[in-house]
Amino acid sequence: MGGKYIKPLLFAFITPEAMQLRIKLLEEALENKKLENLALSKMIDITGRELKISIRKNFGAKQSKK
Repeated sequence: MGGKYIKPLLFAFITPEAMQLRIKLLEEALENKKLENLALSKMIDITGRELKISIRKNFGAKQSKK
């Protein structure tokens, strides 16, 4: 109850320097996650080629009924 209104109020007490630091840290974390995602994607591609199978999900494909 009312917890969602507390967070915006906390930002009123954070200095611009602290906000800039927070933004920098979040941007670095985002870049790291992008690199991690790229690495995992490459691993899936390589594994699929080596095993000669399709690993990625086809989002448009319908499941077969048994």
